[in-house]
Formats: sequence, C-alpha cells, structure tokens
Amino acid sequence: MNTNSFILIIFWLIAFFSFYKYYKIQRKINNLEEYVATCSDILIKNTYNRKYYIYYYEVNYQNNKYVLQDKLILPFLKGRIKINEDYKIYINLKNGQDYVTPMEVMTYKLYLFISIALIVIPLFWLY
Repeated sequence: MNTNSFILIIFWLIAFFSFYKYYKIQRKINNLEEYVATCSDILIKNTYNRKYYIYYYEVNYQNNKYVLQDKLILPFLKGRIKINEDYKIYINLKNGQDYVTPMEVMTYKLYLFISIALIVIPLFWLY
C-alpha cells in the first residue's frame, strides 16, 4: 500500500467518524422538543492536567424549573456562551437526562462540514 492510499484511508476514517457524530446529534434533535434555556452559571474547575468549563442552564416549562448542565474541555469555545443569555436547547421532559446542550446545537453542523471537507480535499490533493 502506498502512502497516498494510506493517507486517503485515514482522512476517510476521520470523515466517517465526524459524519457519525453529526448524524447522532441530528437524530437526537429530531426526537426532542425545542425550548429556550438561560445560562445561569459558569463554573471553572481545575484538575491536575485539565481545565473544565461547566455551564448550568435553566429551562422554565409550565411553572417548573429544570436545571441542566454541560461540561466542556475545549477552551476555544468558552466565550460562546455567556451568563443570562438565552439559547436553544432540545429536551425530553419525560426523561430529564435526554437533552442536547446549546453548545452541541451550535457546533453539530460543523461535524458535517468537516466530514465533507475530509472526503473531497484528499481527492484533489492526492490525485
């Protein structure tokens, strides 16, 4: 196997994984209901080798308050969500553990674009 074929296979495996992540989030969004969530708090937790950003969201539905959280490791996405701002969130209120966080809503289409790019670019670059 030559190096061009090996590089092409690696790119396509990463593209497949990226498209699978997009498909999984898109399918989950289609099965849940859309609500508006307000970011109530951002907690920064330092461990020995990592820094976590934990976002807390409040969703009001029929005079009930639901509190959900999202934990991120990636520091370059930390400025996208701010306290006391409203964001779209998808929730199954019958099962409170089944939800799609606002950060996933903002970035799930990025997975699709990455997978398309990783399929098309190597074809022009290698051949």
